[in-house]
Amino acid sequence: MLASEAGVSIQFTSASELLAQLAAKQISSVEVLQHFITRIEAHDGAINAVVVRDFDRALACAREADLRRQCGRPDALGRLHGLPLTVKESFDIAGLRTTWGMRSRAGHRADADADAVSRLVAEGAIVFGKTNVPEGLADCQTANPLYGRTNNPWDLTRTCGGSSGGSAAALAAGFTCAELGSDLAGSLRTPAHFCGVYSHKPSYGLVSQIGHALDADTTPSDLTVIGPMARSASDLRLLFNCIAGPGEPEATGWRLALPEARGRRLGDFRVAVLPDHHVCEVDASIREAIVTLARNLQREGATVDFAPEWPVDLELCWQDYMVMMRAVGSRRASPEALRMLADQAAALPSGDRRYRAAVRHAAGLSHHGWLALHTRRSRFREAWRHFFRSYDIILCPAHASLAFPHDIASAREDRILEINGRPQDYNQSLFWLAIAGLSYLPSTVRPVSLGRGLPIGIQIIGPYLEDMTTLRFAELLDQLCPPLPYPLHDANLPRATTRTSRSQP
Repeated sequence: MLASEAGVSIQFTSASELLAQLAAKQISSVEVLQHFITRIEAHDGAINAVVVRDFDRALACAREADLRRQCGRPDALGRLHGLPLTVKESFDIAGLRTTWGMRSRAGHRADADADAVSRLVAEGAIVFGKTNVPEGLADCQTANPLYGRTNNPWDLTRTCGGSSGGSAAALAAGFTCAELGSDLAGSLRTPAHFCGVYSHKPSYGLVSQIGHALDADTTPSDLTVIGPMARSASDLRLLFNCIAGPGEPEATGWRLALPEARGRRLGDFRVAVLPDHHVCEVDASIREAIVTLARNLQREGATVDFAPEWPVDLELCWQDYMVMMRAVGSRRASPEALRMLADQAAALPSGDRRYRAAVRHAAGLSHHGWLALHTRRSRFREAWRHFFRSYDIILCPAHASLAFPHDIASAREDRILEINGRPQDYNQSLFWLAIAGLSYLPSTVRPVSLGRGLPIGIQIIGPYLEDMTTLRFAELLDQLCPPLPYPLHDANLPRATTRTSRSQP
């Protein structure tokens, strides 16, 4: 039975289900791709998610995929054979623009595919477009001077998150069934939470970063990971298995052998719960959703601890993360800009814990200072390793707020969010991203409910290199968390005023 015949239109069918229908020859790759193209051309004018379009080439690839399926042996086809999907604009694809939303790169076209893209294509995926990003990937909202602003399909007046914001919006709007994103400061996790979709931030180092850089540099960026986004947890696992593994030169001698998930049913898991924290207050609806889920897990037989003894100082973890993350962000800054920020840091009062201060301290960070932070991070990582002998996963927020109204007029350092009626620094939610980010831990985000008509996603953090545990737990939560309604239907989603170009490489 076709997805559309089952009452679920193709645009909201999971990648795994589409692959099953393709394998059974109930639908063709051309039909699936044409459906996505038609939907994008009708509705993306209101959302602005798919900003680089390669429809003509993709249709040719889809026709070839259908022919190979008809003529070839099924066992010779890749795991994603004939599946149309999109990727974040910051990934290189040969011949297409890769700008990171920056005017200085407006004319840049990639010579080769990024490693992660190559692995998807090697498994038979058909990349038909690229999705919007913040300028330089440097915000948790998505807007830039080249492509403009991307809106949240749940509420066009609100942000879709960033920096994989176009990716999350495209999934939520039914423009694609799978996505490839990246995460340094929550760029996979925050958009998934805001848009009601799924994402996986892998353990650091599991997916090659080659082809996801502002230049030809192949040096891996600290803290940064490449990971999948989708509309189901099982899709995340499928996509992750396709892209994970060492890149060159490590692939010469390294092989990936991740441990199996720690549990097969919800009752097998030992869960530590962190629904709120005094450093970063959380919207009451998010806190309630996490507590309610934890109590439901108890009824399923899981061991749930609402007051665990955390193995590290979470506030210090957040402080270190902000400085180390900003150090990564300053990698290509000019010496003059770094000197200016370092001079400003010297004038700050001691103990200043604002994001503004972290930006300036990172600019003047010496190699000795970075080594001191790295040494403390190593102690944190060891502490977490011991913690996960007693627990299997941590449940916590992905962000302090629900998707908030667009706010890109002021500088990021000056923005304020309202949480439970009280003002909070826009950047304070880095606290929730630091736990997994600083210590290289895997984190899976999935939607669990709605709050005030907007999606609520939870962050599932697990032990280093035990990505299968967080992915499996996210899948098992399907038993407790029914699918969210679709954010916008064709009937009430504004149509583009003009027909968009079928190919826009």
